[in-house]
Amino acid sequence: MISSELGLWTSQEVAAALAISEEPSSWKATGISIDSRTLKSGDLYIAIRGDIHDGHAFVSEAFDKGAVAAIVDHPLESYSQFPQLIVEDTLVALTKLGAFARQRTNATIIAVTGSVGKTSTKEMLRHVLGEYGVTFASPASYNNHWGVPLSLATMPRDAVYGIFEVGMNHRGEIAPLASLVCPHIAVITAIAEAHIGLMVSRQEIAEEKSDIFKCSPAPGLAIINQDAPEFDLMRSLATKYGVSKILGFGKSQHAAIRLVDYSLDVTRQMGVVTATLNGRELAYTLPQPGEHVALNSLIALALGEALGLDQGRLFAQLKTLPAVKGRGQQHRITITGGEILLIDDAYNANLTSMQAGLSVLAATPVSPTGRRMAILGEMLELGSQAEAHHQYLMAEVLARPIHRIFAVGGPVIEAAFKGGVPTDKVGGYAQNADALIPLVLKDLRPGDIVFVKGSKGSQVSKLVDKLLSQKNGQDGVVQ
Repeated sequence: MISSELGLWTSQEVAAALAISEEPSSWKATGISIDSRTLKSGDLYIAIRGDIHDGHAFVSEAFDKGAVAAIVDHPLESYSQFPQLIVEDTLVALTKLGAFARQRTNATIIAVTGSVGKTSTKEMLRHVLGEYGVTFASPASYNNHWGVPLSLATMPRDAVYGIFEVGMNHRGEIAPLASLVCPHIAVITAIAEAHIGLMVSRQEIAEEKSDIFKCSPAPGLAIINQDAPEFDLMRSLATKYGVSKILGFGKSQHAAIRLVDYSLDVTRQMGVVTATLNGRELAYTLPQPGEHVALNSLIALALGEALGLDQGRLFAQLKTLPAVKGRGQQHRITITGGEILLIDDAYNANLTSMQAGLSVLAATPVSPTGRRMAILGEMLELGSQAEAHHQYLMAEVLARPIHRIFAVGGPVIEAAFKGGVPTDKVGGYAQNADALIPLVLKDLRPGDIVFVKGSKGSQVSKLVDKLLSQKNGQDGVVQ
């Protein structure tokens, strides 16, 4: 292991990674940044040319904040007093840094992909493995062509475990990321019709997700959702790509890690899990409700078994699992006359994740004066299936004990909402989140449970932010 005294990166390592022959000035970086707004003193700044902003325009701000050097695609004479590394393409340079970081680490590398549950699973594994050694995981949802190499490049030298989220919405995106991460263990959480408008079929989605195994050397272990109809396809592809061992998880009787029973405790806020692992029965509790949380926890069991981790310590870590922002995190918020419960599931959505979230809402106890309220944002990237998915979504809502329904988005969700929701359950519809917020706030009552979920582009998170500003005493909007 390289000494931590060297910081995260030395100038010599960066030059080597980028194949820069000119002897660089001597400096050490404690971090990597591609955003001057969040840059910390000691970071190496990489000026990425994005779709909206060109990072070169913010080099001055980066140096003002204490950047030790900048990677740019042309010399910036105005900053000649600062170290600059000139490359042809700064995004390619970031990718090279990620590849170099992967080569130098001794950490056990885990890659997580899937149509739903990637970030929640990644955070669960971060929490569990943190008990056993220095654990690094991709920040937020850094799972694309810049997020994955940036995550690799910021992994600490002394990491024992590295967990990386790998995502896609088009064919051909996962294989190059898998080759970069080159995981020892690869996980496919689930297959769902997310991004189905950009893909041909569920089979194509499963094939694309299976590209997580397409790296050299191939992963030594694949953990795959056996409840997916495409399991046999994914297993065969894992074998084709050279994976040494394959474990299935889920409710299937054939799964090596099987969810036998799931229920809620007397408070209906904690999950009680009975599972089997290679025929051995196990029982443990989870601090968040939802069968989808229990299913994801099977991945932690499989990982613990593969790594030889103490099972008692693993269960203790699962019992203290923190909720993830935007993925089912709950907040109690004071309003005039009492309080409401906010279930923040706003980060993203497809039909499968909507069903899971609505099941949690339906199972959450509500006071005699309160109501279960669903604030639903449009599910995007569904193509020709958008109308059918939104009609099905409204049917799913109406099949559950949910008292008030709001919707936001374009004509597809508007048609499903106005054509399917009975008058006594209609909360309101708006084309955008800003217009929906006052409708929801006006309708709130003490005791209400407010569930918020939608695709990121629907911006339903704005309602969450508005309600949380009340909790944090910023503007008292709910009065």
